[in-house]
Amino acid sequence: MKLIFAAFLFVSTLAFAQSQSDVLMEVANECFAVKGKPFSTYQKFYFKADGIAYGLKNGQEVKLKYDESLKKINADGSINYVESLQNFKTANGISPDVCKADSSQTGATPSQPVQTSCNTLSEMDSVVLAMSWQPAFCEGKGSKPECRLSQFLSPDSYQAKNFTLHGLWPNKNSCGQNYGFCGDVKSNSKDFCEYPDVAITNHNIEKALEKVMPSRAAGSCLERHEWHKHGTCQTLDTSKYFDRAIRLLKNFNQSKTAALVRKNIKKTTLKKADLLKSLDDSFGKDASKRFVLICSGTMLTEIQVNLTASALDPKTEDSKVTIKALLNKSATGYVRGCKDQITIDPIGPN
Repeated sequence: MKLIFAAFLFVSTLAFAQSQSDVLMEVANECFAVKGKPFSTYQKFYFKADGIAYGLKNGQEVKLKYDESLKKINADGSINYVESLQNFKTANGISPDVCKADSSQTGATPSQPVQTSCNTLSEMDSVVLAMSWQPAFCEGKGSKPECRLSQFLSPDSYQAKNFTLHGLWPNKNSCGQNYGFCGDVKSNSKDFCEYPDVAITNHNIEKALEKVMPSRAAGSCLERHEWHKHGTCQTLDTSKYFDRAIRLLKNFNQSKTAALVRKNIKKTTLKKADLLKSLDDSFGKDASKRFVLICSGTMLTEIQVNLTASALDPKTEDSKVTIKALLNKSATGYVRGCKDQITIDPIGPN
């Protein structure tokens, strides 16, 4: 099959700094990591509200120039993003059928199917722990109850001095960032309280979650989103799932990295290089290469870490639920939007 390489022209590679909240349509690359295919290192392709096409490659957002001949235009003159992306994929030999037909090039037998489902239970091959720096999160989400109610704004509160829990996400490599919704709920909602309630039967874990996830205590329902999108893709029950996340978060908040962040609250002198070094000091040689640093402007907003699938394995003993023990050494981290000098935002309005 002759591949049409001219469909997309590479223009520039950008740090993955922009939020994906303005993505209009995205599709996974079913031929991800298939040897010999164009764009085989790309996890997915998508359009944004600016009308520009992008691809996600090793955690980096690549801006692409779209071949106009592949665009599908609706009757009203708007772009049909679904068909336009499918046209690109077909033109470049990255559809499921092509991957299966070409399996001999990868060493696979023709009888081996290419897995493309991204909402099937227990197909995770890795896990990501996402931790928010709540004061900086609230700079952009000030209307949320956990960002404006007085009990959450005290300088002595947990979220003033510790990272909070964003989520613990089962990942499936071939799905990029799209693995999720493996239960009855299949659609994403911007209002997390529209999801069904999540019953956490262990009272101690429920109270601990309210401490480390301010949204749970404030009633804005982040835990519902995290369970229905992510928790349903693994086999632990709700209590055990959130207990694993809480244990890992506590482990991070007791690290040298968290101590360094606390020391630099309100300051603008924290160097990105020092923050990365502290990750190595806390979790072992080259550990920083498995972490993701996310900033908005100069503010550190979130830290993520790539872990092995054992992080959510029922057979993993609680004593082994630590970041160092579960670090995914085959994963690659990246830096999104952080400059050489990083600001650690203090709690409350500035």
